[in-house]
Amino acid sequence: MDRSARDRTLQLDLSDKEELDFRMCCKLENKFFTSIHSSFDFYYSNV
Repeated sequence: MDRSARDRTLQLDLSDKEELDFRMCCKLENKFFTSIHSSFDFYYSNV
């Protein structure tokens, strides 16, 4: 999904600061889950 489409789906009534925090939170969560998934993949592919 391109950035503008994603921004439109995240069109929430937030102040700039809250929106920034929200986006940071999502980014961190995504990074976290991605790293967990890749370590699971790595683990299972080597079992």
